[in-house]
Amino acid sequence: MNAYLELIIRILLSIIVLIVLARIEGHKQISQMTYYDYIIGITVGSIAATLCIDQEIPILHGVIGIVIFMMSGVLFSLIARKSIKLKRLLKGLPIFLIAKGEILYKGLKRARFDISDLLRELRNHGYFDISEINYAILEQNGVVSILPKGYARPAKTEELKLNVGDDKLKANLIIDGKVLDGNLNAMDKTRKWLDGELQKQKVDNINDVILGCLDETGEFTLFLKNTSSKKHTLLE
Repeated sequence: MNAYLELIIRILLSIIVLIVLARIEGHKQISQMTYYDYIIGITVGSIAATLCIDQEIPILHGVIGIVIFMMSGVLFSLIARKSIKLKRLLKGLPIFLIAKGEILYKGLKRARFDISDLLRELRNHGYFDISEINYAILEQNGVVSILPKGYARPAKTEELKLNVGDDKLKANLIIDGKVLDGNLNAMDKTRKWLDGELQKQKVDNINDVILGCLDETGEFTLFLKNTSSKKHTLLE
């Protein structure tokens, strides 16, 4: 086979395989990339590039390598849905950079942020005064989430004539039917208390709960799994 023709075939085949696998993986690779997704992306890109220019590597071997790495990402994502510990291992944990208006230097150190990085992220959210921030959290995908103090947040229509206090941070006690004992203990609550709250809200099976949150005022909120088969197409 002509060397140039083989090069073109290798490049086109690599592109096609990557596009197909990216569609299988979904939008997550682009918009919600985690550390594990980042590693998979770099590795797959390296294999694809090597496959394109190294004619000593059989095309089939390169394609198999790409498929295995991409599908391992899908497989681990499916497993992580069932295991909180594995999810935390693969995706990491959110890091508090500001809590209750105070800068957490240990959090900045863990995130490898300096003050300039933090101020830049706040400006990107439209906050040029750090004293207006109640909480700043670095998410697993590298995005910084901001919870401003009550007086600094955008006003809602029903709030325009009301005195607004600071928002309270919520702790996730239940995620996808699994209890987060660490968060439960941090909020000074017990499993017995949680069982009582579930009974109050007439939830017989904890597996029916997709999210259970408790705020600092003691308000417990549940979100049940939506088992409806109706398809929503408004955003397609």
